[in-house]
Amino acid sequence: MSTPARSIINLPQIRENLVKHRWLWIAPTLACTALAICYAGARSTKWKAVQVVNLRNESSETGQHGQGDFASPEALKLHQESVVQSGRTYAVVEAALKEIGPENGVDDPNYPSAEVVEATSAKITLAPPKGSEFGKANEIYITTEGSTPERAKELNTALLKQLSRRLQERRAAKAGSLRTEYEQAVAIAQGDVDAATKKLEAMENEVGRDIGELRTLNEGATGNSNLREGSNQIKQELRAANSKYEELVQLAALLNGARQDPNRLIEAPSRLFEIQPGLKKMKEGLVDAQIKAANLLGRMTPQHPDVLAARLAEDQVKLELTIELDNIIGSLNADMTVIKNQTETLKTQLEDVEQRMNRLAGLRAPYSNLVSDVKRTNDKLAEEHKKLALARSSEASAFMTSVLLPSDNPNAGTSPAGPSAKLVVLGGAVGGFLLGLGLVFITVPIGQMWGRRWSDFAGSGRRAADRTAPAANGGATPGRRGS
Repeated sequence: MSTPARSIINLPQIRENLVKHRWLWIAPTLACTALAICYAGARSTKWKAVQVVNLRNESSETGQHGQGDFASPEALKLHQESVVQSGRTYAVVEAALKEIGPENGVDDPNYPSAEVVEATSAKITLAPPKGSEFGKANEIYITTEGSTPERAKELNTALLKQLSRRLQERRAAKAGSLRTEYEQAVAIAQGDVDAATKKLEAMENEVGRDIGELRTLNEGATGNSNLREGSNQIKQELRAANSKYEELVQLAALLNGARQDPNRLIEAPSRLFEIQPGLKKMKEGLVDAQIKAANLLGRMTPQHPDVLAARLAEDQVKLELTIELDNIIGSLNADMTVIKNQTETLKTQLEDVEQRMNRLAGLRAPYSNLVSDVKRTNDKLAEEHKKLALARSSEASAFMTSVLLPSDNPNAGTSPAGPSAKLVVLGGAVGGFLLGLGLVFITVPIGQMWGRRWSDFAGSGRRAADRTAPAANGGATPGRRGS
């Protein structure tokens, strides 16, 4: 009877081999650890500074949320892509490096070189917020790299400054080109306005003194004369003036009565105090003085000094109230005179309008055509003037405002970019240990009874006679004896 085959994985034997041939794995571990320590000490640290910048629309368009927003996500995406392309251009990066100067602080007129500019440009990143894409949010993340946190932040700040400058220059150039174009358009539109205006002036000179009525008639709606509407408006104003006059008459009568008896002022309507707020304060002062005198009289004799003082104060308030009432009555009389004169004027205007209601009907159609031409040309001129004003405003303010609004100062974090020195050393040690284990399992036999290396079982390094031996022995595997 044959004995069962032993398992290839023999943990005690493996542990014995690791202890016996320990230098096969200790040496690579120490060597890789030493190399990792040298690399960690010799490598130059790189710091990354990140700054969040909001992008504002450079035009006067109004987006979904208000002034300065973009009209659509597509427009926002185009602007963001344009900013990203401008932010990594050679001129912008070169200007930023010139601003902060060399790292060693030595004044070098040839700094920066083309190689430095290209290397720095390759390390600059302008990207949307994490988990998003351009066109979804107004923010752009600007990331720069430097040998120190201060260097990375200085480069980030200088890059944003130069990028804003470049966008301002582009905006000014675009606005200047548009300004020239709109100036030509304004000149052409002004010529059209002058020609149409001359024709209208000639016709108005023929009309003479009735030009106002003709204009009013032309402004009226279809089927209704604006002159008639003006007549109705005058009638309404006349009725309002008469009503106002009656109201002032009643208030004057009330104030005359209150002048004789100030206590009647307490019963005055609130409308009077709305018109004369100062009178309301005096009425309240009179009421307070009367209440104070009544309270003192309830506790003291009429000859008591406090009661006499209170009554004297009440009389003084009444005297001041009488003076104020005289002033208000005089003001009301003046208002009534003005309203009366206004009423007479309105009556005269109404008579004049009613007398001229049916005139100028034959001139309405040609006059309307000329007015339409003038209005059309003036609207076109106004539109071109508006465009020209916007172009001039944009050109004038190109270097005063920026479309890039930083949310905060650049942040370089608390640790440099990439793995830390401890992590590098740990990785080297782990890698060396794994390399040593590989050397042990490849070069050292598994056990005395096998006499084979791990590579022998994979077919690597075995002789042809060893590989054919099992077939010649009747299929018996090495290490298995017959029963």
